[in-house]
Amino acid sequence: MAAENHCTASQPSLRWFDLKGWCENPPPEPPWLLLQPNPGAGLWIEGHAGFIQGPPGAGKTWLACDLAIAIATGGRALGRFEVNEAGTSVLISEEGCPGSLYARLRKLMRGRGVEPDVLGAEMVVGLAAQGFHLDDDEHRRDLIANLESLFPRPKLVVFDSLYRIHCGNENSTADMSRFVAQIDEVKQHVQGAAIVVIHHSRKPGIEKNRETGPIMRGSTVLSGWADAIITVNTKRNAPNICEVSCEKQREGAPFETFTVERRIDGDRAMLLCRDGGLDEARIRQVMSNVSDALEHSGDGLNVSQLLDRVKVRRVDLITALNRLKEAGTANWEAGPRNAKIWKLA
Repeated sequence: MAAENHCTASQPSLRWFDLKGWCENPPPEPPWLLLQPNPGAGLWIEGHAGFIQGPPGAGKTWLACDLAIAIATGGRALGRFEVNEAGTSVLISEEGCPGSLYARLRKLMRGRGVEPDVLGAEMVVGLAAQGFHLDDDEHRRDLIANLESLFPRPKLVVFDSLYRIHCGNENSTADMSRFVAQIDEVKQHVQGAAIVVIHHSRKPGIEKNRETGPIMRGSTVLSGWADAIITVNTKRNAPNICEVSCEKQREGAPFETFTVERRIDGDRAMLLCRDGGLDEARIRQVMSNVSDALEHSGDGLNVSQLLDRVKVRRVDLITALNRLKEAGTANWEAGPRNAKIWKLA
């Protein structure tokens, strides 16, 4: 007796492509969620899922909040990246208390001159410090139902942070495989939304041979799954300046490393992009401090006096002075014992 055939005669659901057909009709380039002024480059691709990672206090949450407000209002993110299409942003934050998330969002909105009543249909929706766990089936179902009820559908969903919203062991392949599967489940129900998970990097010294920035904590399942990984780094002597670099950008060109300056003035805050990494940001800061010192010294200052006032490394001071001279902002004249006396031009 012939074996029973369980296959049906229905049309297959899979679509097959051949190389010749692709060459004649190539698939479209994926659209960017946030675009740079340069064509073909951006910060994050629509519908991609991944991480903003870095050490504690580097500015990861500030960065995510600014992206969320930019997408909700259609303004620029970080003062540079254009929003391709405005839409709803969702923040699920278990870091800190609801008041801290509100304070950051409100300061950033005031820094943009944006009031809540102008958000209209596009909005920022938050779930803060309510004990949400993605690996709790009831919590996840409730989240999906709420995301599906939003109109327009979310363009961005942020989870802050991995270790706060998931009970699994970050170093366990099995636990992190379940985590990314649960993120994928959310993604399937909110198609087109970019998913950003804020995560921490490993402690300094664990990757002694690594020459680049901080490496993400946990199982390699996380980095293998991610479409994009943005690394945020900072230094103790410049807490309001962070370096933003592209660790991974699937299907798109990685953006050039830049720094973000966080300016807080009372109840207002702004995040502004600057070219270059932390070393370049440090020199810009030295240039600013030197200019301030020279402005308050009518007779000028020599290098030793500037070192005493500005409190920086000599090599950084010399670099800053030469930059100011090239820009025509400062110059020197001969002083006693052939010392160079620096003054503002």
